[in-house]
Amino acid sequence: MGWKGIVRSVKADIRRYDRESKREQRELERQQKQDQKMAELEQAAYDVAVYNNFVDRLVSIHKDCSDSINWNDINNSPPPVEPIKESSNEEEARSKFENFKPGLFNKLLKNTDKKLKGLEDKIGEVKSQDETEYNEKLQEYKTVYADWEESVLVRI
Repeated sequence: MGWKGIVRSVKADIRRYDRESKREQRELERQQKQDQKMAELEQAAYDVAVYNNFVDRLVSIHKDCSDSINWNDINNSPPPVEPIKESSNEEEARSKFENFKPGLFNKLLKNTDKKLKGLEDKIGEVKSQDETEYNEKLQEYKTVYADWEESVLVRI
């Protein structure tokens, strides 16, 4: 076989490879469309199931509740009280720092400055602890307030 035959053979192989890759690409696209369609059908079925469950719960709520609900009391309930920033831990640590009187051992071991430095550092630690506690209470308040808002202010 001459060089022209080799070139024709190589070109034929390239064309065959292109046809196969295009066929594989079309098959892949078809499979992706089919997968997407199945996912949409599954999502639709899930949405229908959620909606039917909601309707069933709504229709049967009177069966689940043994106690009567006073909706006016719920509607007229006061909002939760916002937490107040407290610094009780800091005040206690500051009091210990201000009222510190070195004892006999502190004077003998000459570690009064070290003890005062430790008490001063403790003030900073408890200050951040107070801030953390306040932030936690504030976060809990926001959650409770959102629940209250949802139960009182939202009308069906």
